[in-house]
Amino acid sequence: MKEINFEDIDWLLIRQALSLGLVGDREVLIRRGSGFLDQNPEYLPLFDDLTRMVSYLGAGRISRSNSSIILEPRNVRPGVYTFESTASSSTVEILLFLMPALFNNRTRSILNLTGVTHSALSYPTGFIKNCFLEALEQLGFFASLTLKRFGFHGTGGGALESRIYPHEEPRGAPFQKGPFKLAGATIYISHLDTGLALEEKRLIAELTGLQQEGISIIEIQDSDGCGNSIQVYIDLAGIHLILFREARIFNEKGSIAFDREAAHSMVSELSREVNALLLDHSIPDHIIRELYPYFILSGTELRHKNENSPVLKTGELCDLILE
Repeated sequence: MKEINFEDIDWLLIRQALSLGLVGDREVLIRRGSGFLDQNPEYLPLFDDLTRMVSYLGAGRISRSNSSIILEPRNVRPGVYTFESTASSSTVEILLFLMPALFNNRTRSILNLTGVTHSALSYPTGFIKNCFLEALEQLGFFASLTLKRFGFHGTGGGALESRIYPHEEPRGAPFQKGPFKLAGATIYISHLDTGLALEEKRLIAELTGLQQEGISIIEIQDSDGCGNSIQVYIDLAGIHLILFREARIFNEKGSIAFDREAAHSMVSELSREVNALLLDHSIPDHIIRELYPYFILSGTELRHKNENSPVLKTGELCDLILE
C-alpha cells in the first residue's frame, strides 16, 4: 500500500492520489485526507461522487477510516459510461479523476456526465478543452470534451461528453518558452444582470490593458442555474494558456451570495494573476500540478518545474505512487 503523508494536504493532492492509484491498481492510504474533508465540507460532494463513480465502474472501493482515506482499486475497464453528479459537485472533477486510468487502456472510452459543469471548486470546461487537453496532446494523451449544456454549482442540470483514447507517443513538451501575448477574454453570464458583465468587461480592460473589442460577452440562455465565468487567453507558442475565475453564486445555506462587490473582487484577482504571468512568464502552479503526472507517465521532461511547495508535493506524490 502506498502511504501518502503530507502535513498540509489539499483537494488536488487527494484527487490525484486516488486517480494515480487507479492507474496501476495501487492501494493508497492518504493520511489526514478524511480530516481535510471534515475541515473543508464544501469538498465532500466531490469526494462522495468519486466514491460513487468507482463503485459504479466496479473499480474497487474508496473509504474513510479515522482521519485517512483508503483506495482499494481494481482495473478500470474501457467502456461507455453515464454518470450524474450531485448539485454541489463537479463533472469536471470526475473527468479529471478518471482520465489517467482510461488513457492507460487499449481502447477508447466515452464518458457522458450530467450535473454541474461549472463550479468554483474546479475548472470551467473552456479551460479543460482549449488549454488542458491541448497541452496533453503534446504529451500523447488525446481526449475530447463537448459541452452540451451549462449546469452551474448549486443546481446541476448540465451535460458534457468526453472521449478518451489510448496513450500514444509524446510529441514534445507543452508550453515551450516563447512570447506571452494577451490574446483576448470571454465573459459568460447566465440568468444574472447583463450589466454585471459589461462592468466586468470595463474592469478587465482597465486593469489588464486589453482592448474592449478583444473581450466578448456570451449570455447563456440554455442553462440550469445562474453563473458567471471569466476566461482570459494568453497565447504561448501556439497554445492558449487560459486564466479564469468561476463565480460562486450560492453560499453554504443555498442563498445567492454574489453581487457587484464580489464581481469586482473576482475581476481584480484575475487581473493581478494575468499581469503577474505576463511579467514573470511563470506558468501557474495549478496548471503545472495538473500536468505533472502526465509528464511522468509519458516520460517527458518537465521544463517548467518550480520550487513552490504545492508543485513539490505533487512531484513527491507522483514519485511515491508511480515509482
